Amino acid sequence: MAGLLEELAYTKGLAEGLLEGAESEAVVRIIKRLLALTELMASRITELELQQKKLGEYIETVDGDLDRLERTAYGISEDAVAESECPSCKEQLVYDSDVLNHGGKVECPACHQSVLLEAVER
Repeated sequence: MAGLLEELAYTKGLAEGLLEGAESEAVVRIIKRLLALTELMASRITELELQQKKLGEYIETVDGDLDRLERTAYGISEDAVAESECPSCKEQLVYDSDVLNHGGKVECPACHQSVLLEAVER
């Protein structure tokens, strides 16, 4: 955020120095209009970056809430969950660690390959 606003301030300073010696009024008007437009764009981009950051934090919160809800709905305790990675597509697999006691094979939901699990406790 700060980088964009700093660049804008620097450019405005350069343009103001250039405008002092400008002979054509049309050039002066164009440069002033471009600076105003650039300032508006920088302001809007800064607002969007802030909104995106807030939205990302909100999504992380909702994701955590959903994870807890799924565990409750399916009766999975925190310490009964394990994870692994599909060797074919690198999809993260999260499963009930009790699966390891029953052959340790699951189907990857992304690529549908059979995966032999090796638990990595969370």
